[in-house]
Amino acid sequence: MKNFSKSIFALLVIYMVLPITIFILGWIKLWFSIPAVIIIAYLLFRMSKDKTIIPELPSFSKKEIETLILAILIIALWVYFSGIGKFVFQNDDHLYRNAVFEMLVNNKWPVIKNFNVDGVNTPFMFVYYIGFWMPAALIGKIFGITAGYCFQAIWAVIGIWLFYYLCCSYLKKVSLLPLIIFIFFSGLDVIGTAIMTGAPVSIFAGDHLEWWESGMQFSSFTTQLFWVFNQAIPAWILTILVLMQKKNRYIVFLLGVSLIFCPLPFIGIIPFAIYVIMRNAWQTKVLKAAITDLFTVENILGGGICGIITYLYFKTNSSGQHIVFLPAEIMGKRGFLFSVVLFIFLEIGVYIIAIYKYEKKNPLLYITFLFLFTCPLIQVGYGGDYCMRACIPGEIVLFLLVMKTIYKARKSKDVLIVTALIILLTIGAITPIHEINRTIQNTRANYNNNVPVYAGTYTEKELMMGNLGTNFRGKINNSFFAKYLAK
Repeated sequence: MKNFSKSIFALLVIYMVLPITIFILGWIKLWFSIPAVIIIAYLLFRMSKDKTIIPELPSFSKKEIETLILAILIIALWVYFSGIGKFVFQNDDHLYRNAVFEMLVNNKWPVIKNFNVDGVNTPFMFVYYIGFWMPAALIGKIFGITAGYCFQAIWAVIGIWLFYYLCCSYLKKVSLLPLIIFIFFSGLDVIGTAIMTGAPVSIFAGDHLEWWESGMQFSSFTTQLFWVFNQAIPAWILTILVLMQKKNRYIVFLLGVSLIFCPLPFIGIIPFAIYVIMRNAWQTKVLKAAITDLFTVENILGGGICGIITYLYFKTNSSGQHIVFLPAEIMGKRGFLFSVVLFIFLEIGVYIIAIYKYEKKNPLLYITFLFLFTCPLIQVGYGGDYCMRACIPGEIVLFLLVMKTIYKARKSKDVLIVTALIILLTIGAITPIHEINRTIQNTRANYNNNVPVYAGTYTEKELMMGNLGTNFRGKINNSFFAKYLAK
């Protein structure tokens, strides 16, 4: 079974590194991209010899192998209902995500488009966190757009299964329970909705429950998959992968590789990465060794190349540089403090209270709470995306702490804690159930009305020059990336 573990590690490395490699080769001038990819390949070869990156599972019995295989089928069904691949109904965000994907498939890289601005023909570079789509876009270019869409779904299944495998490794047990709870894990949005609207909520409706507190949202994992899969899946993997690192020698490299996927969740990972670095340094107990372990070739070269290239690419777009703490339009509202406290209590506070008995000595509990509490107070860009996306790593850590508590409480036969968590998880599950119901109901309705079940696609002009166009474009004038690095 050691070969099985090696295969999983190889697949995980390919999954996380292939997108940035395709981006570097496809978008960067050859004088830089070829040496960069050679260096990355060499660093991956060095990493492949380190068996501590992913702890092996205790055992692989026939039953555990069957469980891992069954998990693939459950994940495939979940991805199918998410809308990835255009097989079923897609939520509104897919209008943008379909347009992003088709722009990558249908245009030469790097993507530069000319649009008329105030009577002047102005070139813009397409700038977005495109990591998730790079392998599928390459497939789409070679075999056609339909094949590319299908590969998106396959790529999503692979990524979620890798995350599930890491969860089993982290929890030291192969079971379907973490996967089932993960799919239906959510805050108590149904209670928040009832409080704010005063109206009863049907369990089997297809409403989007998570905007019950205006301007604030911690999306359930199903919501993340159904709306922002391109950011969510890599962020899930990266968060647990960072937590599992027993050495600091790869952490910066992992962060650098991930930036092309999910810049806002990347911010959310930083507090946990700092904790892991300090924890590992403390366990080393020799300051010189701890510093040496952090300033490695992998971190300096790998993290530097991937992180700096991606940063310069993103810097072409100015919208992400608009950062505001305690935005005036939010702080000026009466009852803001009450709204934040109620939001935090129903989204994460109830779980923090439930698991406190078993995790009160775990620093991750306090880091998670403090970081998530700050999410509604910060605005990056010109919308509420920071709160919704930077929270993803914190939600992952909270989920893992809940799973650890469930296992500990069951082992201790702590009926009170187990019962409390069952009640909370059941109430929270109504949110993902609504997301799944919406897909089923709208897919059926569209089919009966003889219209496409999936969402449409914005044109390139609508994507880059529409209301949200500043999120997808950057002026190439005075752009270091466009002038010196882009092909």
